Amino acid sequence: MDLPHSGESSRGYYQSSHTAQHHIQNIKVNSISVNINQFEELSTGTIEETQSDHGYLQLPEFINEKIASNHDYLKVNGSAKTHQRSSIGSDKLSDFPNGQHAGKGNESDDTTKKDTTALNAVRVNEEIYSEVDDAAQTYFNQDHQGRQKHLDISKTLHTNDVANTDRFPKNVSKRFSLTSKQKWMCSSIMVGITVAMAVGIIIYILVNKKTEKEQADISTMEKTTSRSISRTEDMTSPSSRDKTSVSTSIIESSNTVCTDTIALMNSGPAVITCYLNDTATFTVINVTYWKLGATAVQQLASIDDSYSITMFAMEEIVSISISNNIINLTVLNPSCTNEGTFAVITDINGLTIKGQGKLSVISKPNGDAILQLHPDQIAGLLNYRTWLRHSCITDVGYPPGEISIEMMKQDESEFTKLNVDLHTSNDVINNTACSITRTVTFGFVFTAAMDRATMRCSVTHDLFTEESFVYSNKYTVSLISIDFCKNQTDARSFHPHPTNCHGFVQCEEDVPYGIHCPSSRCFGVTETNGCKLCDQVICPADLTTTLVPDRITFGYSIDISCMDVSVLINSGAAVMICSLNDTATFTSMNVTYTKKGDPNVQQIAMIGSSNNIDMFAMQDSVIISIFNNIINVTMLNPSCENEGTFGIVTNINNETVEHKGTFTVQYLPEKPVLKLSADQVIDLGFYRHTSFHTCTGIIGNPTRELILEIVYANTTEYTEIPDSILKDLKRNKTTTQCQNYEQIQFWLLFSSEMQDSKIRCRPSGNVNNDTIAEEHLFLIPRDICACGDAGSYRGHPGSCHVQILCLAAGTIMYPWGRACLENQCRNSLSGLCSSDCSDSACNQDVPVDFCTTTTIPTTTPVPPKPSVEVSCNGSSIAINTGPVEVVCFFNETIYEYINITFTMHKDTVSSPVANIQAGGNVIMIDQNSNRVIEIVLNVIKIKTQTAYCDFGGTYGVTVNTGGIPGFDQGSLEILTKPDKPSIDQHLHIVEGDTIKYTCTGNVGNPPGYIEFLVRKHGEENFTVSSIVSTSSAVTPNDNCNNGQTFYHENEITSDWNRTFIKCRAINQRTITDNDDMNSYISDEEDIISIPADYCPSIETRKYHPRGCNYYVWCVSATQIYTQRCVETSCFSFDPLQPCVLCSNAPPPCNATSSN
Repeated sequence: MDLPHSGESSRGYYQSSHTAQHHIQNIKVNSISVNINQFEELSTGTIEETQSDHGYLQLPEFINEKIASNHDYLKVNGSAKTHQRSSIGSDKLSDFPNGQHAGKGNESDDTTKKDTTALNAVRVNEEIYSEVDDAAQTYFNQDHQGRQKHLDISKTLHTNDVANTDRFPKNVSKRFSLTSKQKWMCSSIMVGITVAMAVGIIIYILVNKKTEKEQADISTMEKTTSRSISRTEDMTSPSSRDKTSVSTSIIESSNTVCTDTIALMNSGPAVITCYLNDTATFTVINVTYWKLGATAVQQLASIDDSYSITMFAMEEIVSISISNNIINLTVLNPSCTNEGTFAVITDINGLTIKGQGKLSVISKPNGDAILQLHPDQIAGLLNYRTWLRHSCITDVGYPPGEISIEMMKQDESEFTKLNVDLHTSNDVINNTACSITRTVTFGFVFTAAMDRATMRCSVTHDLFTEESFVYSNKYTVSLISIDFCKNQTDARSFHPHPTNCHGFVQCEEDVPYGIHCPSSRCFGVTETNGCKLCDQVICPADLTTTLVPDRITFGYSIDISCMDVSVLINSGAAVMICSLNDTATFTSMNVTYTKKGDPNVQQIAMIGSSNNIDMFAMQDSVIISIFNNIINVTMLNPSCENEGTFGIVTNINNETVEHKGTFTVQYLPEKPVLKLSADQVIDLGFYRHTSFHTCTGIIGNPTRELILEIVYANTTEYTEIPDSILKDLKRNKTTTQCQNYEQIQFWLLFSSEMQDSKIRCRPSGNVNNDTIAEEHLFLIPRDICACGDAGSYRGHPGSCHVQILCLAAGTIMYPWGRACLENQCRNSLSGLCSSDCSDSACNQDVPVDFCTTTTIPTTTPVPPKPSVEVSCNGSSIAINTGPVEVVCFFNETIYEYINITFTMHKDTVSSPVANIQAGGNVIMIDQNSNRVIEIVLNVIKIKTQTAYCDFGGTYGVTVNTGGIPGFDQGSLEILTKPDKPSIDQHLHIVEGDTIKYTCTGNVGNPPGYIEFLVRKHGEENFTVSSIVSTSSAVTPNDNCNNGQTFYHENEITSDWNRTFIKCRAINQRTITDNDDMNSYISDEEDIISIPADYCPSIETRKYHPRGCNYYVWCVSATQIYTQRCVETSCFSFDPLQPCVLCSNAPPPCNATSSN
C-alpha cells in the first residue's frame, strides 16, 4: 500500500519532516555566520560545476547529512566572501559563469574554468535574499534600477530574489570594471565602517559590564544580548528586511556546544547538555527557549559568573544546573508542547556566542486498531469500485509509523502484507498525548482464493523496531461471486448475503453489489422487508444456498457509501467520509444526524447541485465540505453526546437513496480493581458462596471484557485461568455514555500448585501496566485446623491481615479464611485480630502443629444437625425512624461463644459485628454507636437506634455450645417511598408505527411497580392503559431504593392520535393516603401522529400536525421524518428554507414564539 512518505522509513520521514524542520527554522531566524578567520568553503569549483544537478545553492551541512531538502531555493542574505584573487588581475573581480569579464564583454569562455571564485561565508535570514550574481555588480542594468546597491563586502546586501544559479546567464547582460577612484572609495568606506564597528564594540562591552555589575535582572539580558534577541524576534518585520544589517551577530562558536535530545513520551526527564570551553570566562549566561512553531524567543533564566541561577519562566517544566562549565537543561516531563530549541547565550572573549540544542518528543503507537471492510467483496471484478472503500483507523505514534494491510488465506499460517491502493489518509494530532490517530481508506481487487481469508491492519515504526506491532481486530473476508446475479431478470433485486447477514446483495440486473445493513441490523435468510434488528432474523453462520426472496424496495444504494468512524475522546476532530459514484448526478443532498438512543432524525444541512452548503443545525460542532463527489463531515470536538449516525439522503438517477455511517467515541479502558477473598484454602474440594472474588473497572468504548489470568510460581507468562479452577463467573455491565463499566464475580478452587501464584485482571485487548490489576495468592493449608477445636482461631501463615476460623462438620475440621478489619492484624498464636500490626506481631511464626492423618473429602459434605437451635425474627421500619430490634432465641443457656455478622442488602459479603463470650460479655467489633447488642440468658437483641438506609440488611447469629454450632438469620428492612418517574418523548410518530414508551424511576423499597395512564382525545380523565406493560429487572440504586424501567408498546392507530400518556409509581407498602399522589406521577406526553399517506412521492417539506415549531420532511412517500426548527424559528411553508424567524413566518405560524 502506498502510504504517505512511502519509500522512506519512519526515521527518514522524521528527519526530513521533523528534525529538518528545526534546521530550516534555524536558517530562517538565526544568522549562520563564521568568525573572520574561520571561513569554510562552500565548494572548490565553480558554481555551475557544483550545482549542476539541481541548479540551486544549498548549504553543505544539509548535503553532508544527506537530508533531502524539499525547498527549491536557498534564501540567502549577506555577503559572499572570497579569499582567492582572480588570475587575470589583482584589481578585477573574478569571472562570471557565462564567461563575460567585468569591463571585457567579449572575453573567451575559457576564462570561466580558470577564474574560480570559492565562496565562503553565507549568512542566511528569513525571506532576505541576495543574488550571487548581483553581489558582483556595482550597479544593475537599466531593468533593475529599482534595486541598485553599492558593492561592499563588509555590508549585508538585501534583495527579494532567490539564489538560483540557473539565472546567472539570464540576468547578467553587462559587466563593469572598477576605476581607481571607485576602488579608493570602496576602501575608504570599508575602513570607516571597520573603525566604527570596533569603537562601537568597545563601548558596547564597557557599558555592558558596568550594567551587569549594577543589576542582575532581566533587563541585564536585554542589554547584553539586545542585538541577538531583537535579530531573532524582529526577523519577520518589514523594517528588518529593508535595512542593511550592521548589528552585532551571535556567533555559534566552538566555545559552546549543546546536544540535541529526543525524548520518549512518558519515559522520564530529558536533558540537553551545553559545554563551555574550560578556558572561557563569562559574566552572565542567558538561557532561552524557542518553542516549535512560535515566532518569538522566550528567556528562561540567567546564570551569573558565580553560577547563581535566576529562573524567569517554565520553573515547573525545566530545571537548570551548572557545574564545571557544563550546563544541564532538564525537561522534567517532556511532552509535545515542550518541543523546540533551548539555547545558552553569553559573551566570551569579547564575542557574543550561542550554543543551542533541540528537544524532540516521540511516542510509540498504542491502543487498538480498527479495521472495517465494506461488504462489496466481489470475486472476479477487474477493478474494485473506488467509492466503496475499506478503512483502518489507529494510533500510529509520533512521528507517524506506517499502516499495513495484512491477509492470511485459509491454507496459510502467517499474515502477509497486502498490496492495496490508498485513497485518503487523515491525521488527527493530539499534542497533549503526543499521538497521531490516522484514518486511511483503501481498495483492492478480491480473488476467489481470498474467500474466508482473515484480514487485519497493523502499525510498524522504525523508531521502535523492538516493540510489538499494533494489530487491529481480525476480519473474515466474505466473498460474493461475480455471477451471483446471472439469473436475475429484474432491473433491481435484493438477496441475503451468502455468508454475512450484516449485509446483503443488491443485483442491478446481472451485476452484484455488496451493501451494508445499518448498525445493529441484519438481513435474514428469508427476509423480504430490508434489514431488521439482528435478534429478529435468522442469521446462520454459513449458508450453502441462497434463497431468493420477493422483490423489495428500500433506500440502500450502490451509488453512495458512508464509512463508520471512531475517534478517541478528547483527541481532536474526526472526519466521516461519504463517497458518491463518480458517474452519479444529483440535484441536492440532505445531511442527517440521529443521536444514539434517539429515534428522531435531524436534518443538519443541504448540499446543492453546485456544491453550495446550507447548514440548518450543529453549525458550531460540525463542518461539511464536498469535493470530487467526496463528502467530509467533520466533528470538531467529538464527545459522548455526539455519538450517533450521520447520513446522506439524495436523489440519484430519479431514485431517492440513503446511506449512513456510525460515529463512535472511543473511551480507553482504565485500571480495574481486583479484590480477592481471604478464604483461599488449598484442596478444600468446594467453595463457599460467601467467599467470592470480584474485579470491577471501566472497560472502555467500544466495550471490552474483563479477563482473568494467572501466573504460576517460577514462571513469567500469564495464561487465562482454566475452567477447572475458575467457577461460576458472573458478569454485570453498565453503560454511562462513553464509559462502560463491568463487574465480574467469580469463585476459585485452590490447589497446592497455585502457591505463590499471582492473579491479574485486565480489559481485553490491553496489556499494559495502566490497565492491569494484580494480586498475590496467600493460600491456607488444608490441615491447619486438624488439631484445633471448632470455633477456635489460627493465624494465617502467609498474611498478617487474615485470621483463620476453624469449623467442624461431624468429625472433620475445615479452615475458613477471614480478613481482619482495616488497620487490624492477626495474632500468630491466638489468631485473633487486633490493632497491633507491629513487625513483632506480623513476623512471628504461626505454630506448625498440623495433623497429617485427616482424610480430606473430595465432595461437599452434608452438614450434621447442629447441637443448638437458633431462631431469629425480622423487622421493618420506615426510613429515618426508630428504634427497631431484630431478636434471636436459642434453646440453650450455656454456650462457649456467639458470633454476630451483618450483610447489607446491596452487598453479598458479611461484616463482623460482635462476639459474645461465654460469660455474656459483648465485644463490639463494629464500633458504630447506632447499633446496640444485648443478651439476656438465651435472648439476643440487636437494636438499631435510627433506621438509616445503610442499616437495612441481614444479621447472622452463630451460637456454639460445644457441639455443632447453630445458625440463623434475621432481616431488617428499611421502607422507602417511590419518587416521581420520568417518561420519554416521541416527537416523530407515523400512523402504523409501533411506538414503545419508556418510564423509569425509583419504585421504593420493597420494590413497587409503575403503571401507564392514558387519556384519549375527547376523554376527560386518565385511566390505566389496557396495554399490558413489561419491565426490566429491579436495579438497586442504593441500599434501600430500587430503580426499575417499564415499557408501554403498541401500534399507533388513528384513535391514538392526540392521546395524552403519563406513568405512575405504585408501592402498596410505603405510600399512604396522606401522601401527595402527584409526587408519584410523571409529566404528560402527547401522541401526535402523522397520517401514513401524508407525504407525496417527491421530496418536499410540509406542515407538522404537532405545530409550527416542527415540520415534516418528506423524502418520499414512505420515508418520512420529523424535523424541529431551532429556538425562535417556525415553519415557513417554503421547502427550500423550511424554518425562519417566527415573526417572519406566514400565518398561522407568525403567532408562534417558542418551541
